[in-house]
Amino acid sequence: MNEMRTDGIVVGASAMIQTICGIAQTSEVFQLLQLIIGSVSGAITLIYFLAKGIIAIVKWYNKAKKDGKIDNEELDELGDIVDDIKENINDNN
Repeated sequence: MNEMRTDGIVVGASAMIQTICGIAQTSEVFQLLQLIIGSVSGAITLIYFLAKGIIAIVKWYNKAKKDGKIDNEELDELGDIVDDIKENINDNN
């Protein structure tokens, strides 16, 4: 639940930066600034969700390799983790 709150804060901050720049858009300079800041905020959001996904996969791997082998149940769990990562990226970008 706490992760969802953090995700919302990251996405909300990104949208707020984009909106503020849109309001200030009165000349070509501000248009260019909005384009740059919007691109950077989108990249930060994407990097955040990818990093979070990589951390989840590393945690899964460390847990799965404890017994020295990876079985089908653990592979199914990995598939669920990857599906969650794709959903988060698609829902928030």
